[in-house]
Amino acid sequence: MVAKKRFRSIQQKKVGKRKGIPPFAVFQDASLEDMALKYPITMQELAGVYGVGEGKARKFGKDFVEEISAYVEENDMLDMTSFKPNKKIDEMLREYMSKQDGYSRQHITNYIHALEKFCKSTNTLSRITAKVLINAFTSSFDGYYKSLQTVFDRKEILHALQYTFDMLAKAKLISVPPKINQLKSVNGIIKRYLDSNERAIYYAELNNNAAMFKEKVGRMSIRNFLIVEVLLSTGSSFFVHQFTRRHYMNSVKMEDSENGDKWIFELGENKTFEVPEYLKSLLHA
Repeated sequence: MVAKKRFRSIQQKKVGKRKGIPPFAVFQDASLEDMALKYPITMQELAGVYGVGEGKARKFGKDFVEEISAYVEENDMLDMTSFKPNKKIDEMLREYMSKQDGYSRQHITNYIHALEKFCKSTNTLSRITAKVLINAFTSSFDGYYKSLQTVFDRKEILHALQYTFDMLAKAKLISVPPKINQLKSVNGIIKRYLDSNERAIYYAELNNNAAMFKEKVGRMSIRNFLIVEVLLSTGSSFFVHQFTRRHYMNSVKMEDSENGDKWIFELGENKTFEVPEYLKSLLHA
C-alpha cells in the first residue's frame, strides 16, 4: 500500500529520528494501516485512528497530519473521514461527485433533489442519512418508482440512488450496495422492444392488410412504428437510446379524448412525433 509506506517513511525519517526513538514506539503497523484507510487531516481525526489517541496525536501527529493532507491533495482524493453514518447524504454526495469526471453542479443538484423528493414521499421528516435512505429504499422505493409519471423523474432517482449507494459502499458505511431492480441497460430496453409481441403484431397486420390495419390503429400509430423501426435499422443502440430517451424526456404530456396520456415531441416546424405506447412502456420499465 503506497500510502502506508509513505506514512512509515515519515515515522522513520522525521518523527523517530528527530525525537531519537525507534519507529515502532511512534505508531504501530495497525495504526499506519488505519491511517491509510481514513486519511486523517486534522489532529482530532488523527486521535481517532486505531492505537493513537490524544496523547500520541499531540506528541507525534503534526508531521503526519501535514503529510497526509499533502498526499490527499496530490492525489485529488476524497477525505473519507468526512463520510460518517450520521452525516447528511447531500453533503457527502456533493463532495463525492465533485471528484468524479463528467458531472456538473447541475447534475449533482438534480440527484440530491431527486433523493429529497423520494424521502419526502415516505414522510421522512428527519435529516437524510445513510440509514434513513436505506430504510426508505427498502420499504418504499418500488411503489414510489411506479408513481413517477415521466422518464426524466425516473432516470434522476435511479441514477441518484446508484451513485449514492456506490459512495456509501466506498466509504464503508454499507457493506454491499442494494440492488436497484429498475435500473436496466440500454441494450436491455431495445432487446425487449425487438422481442415484444406488439412489434410482431404490427408486422403481421401490416403484411396482411395495411389499409385495414391503418383504419384500426390510425395513421399516427403506423408512422410511429415505422420511425422506430428506421431508428433501429441504423444498428446503433447508442443512437436509438439517445434519440428515444432524449425526446421522450422532453416531450409534452397531453390528455387525449379518452383521458389517456399521449407523449408528443417536435421533430421540426409543424412536425410532431407521438411516442408509441409499446415504446413508452418499455422506456418506463
